[in-house]
Amino acid sequence: MAITILIILAVLYATIALVFYFFQHLFFFRPEILAAHFKYQYPFPFEELEWLKSNALTLEKLKELPKHSGKKRLVFAPTKYVDDHTLSEFRVEFCQLPYEIYRMQK
Repeated sequence: MAITILIILAVLYATIALVFYFFQHLFFFRPEILAAHFKYQYPFPFEELEWLKSNALTLEKLKELPKHSGKKRLVFAPTKYVDDHTLSEFRVEFCQLPYEIYRMQK
């Protein structure tokens, strides 16, 4: 009798766990399609720094770099919009600048 109850509880627990595992996106994340004019409002003061986006390392900026002489080149930028494979093709090593530098510009 006790073993039957334990087996039923174990199967019930496993079933509930599997339902939560496979449908967790419906329970926790609540996906929804946003309107085209949707603008997210942060719960804290937020300022978009256009300088960070405009100075990111892109494929166009990689192509504008001077020709390399076989050595790897080190490029400092706020962020990069190219993958590591492309960087290795251009023989470039990317180094991200710390955010504190941008805060000093204010």
